[in-house]
Amino acid sequence: MPTETTTSLLGMIAGVLLALVSAYLTAVFERRRERRAKIDETRFRIYMKLLDLHSTYFWLASAETRQESPPSGIRSKLQELTFKISDELRSAVATEY
Repeated sequence: MPTETTTSLLGMIAGVLLALVSAYLTAVFERRRERRAKIDETRFRIYMKLLDLHSTYFWLASAETRQESPPSGIRSKLQELTFKISDELRSAVATEY
């Protein structure tokens, strides 16, 4: 028959083990959530830059369709946006793996 001290000691050990396991699981899930949030943020930034690239390319294509010269700085802006997008994509690949 277990005595009162044995029962209380087992209860304390079980409580400590439960606290350790729950702290470990909390840390694992928090790390996973932070990593996903960072990936989502990077994807959103890439998406917004792609939208900007699309709208800039629209102005270039519409000027060429009307056989007009494109607005000044459009080609340099397109090149700058493509470099920024490629940098973001490289950082996204490094973040995911």
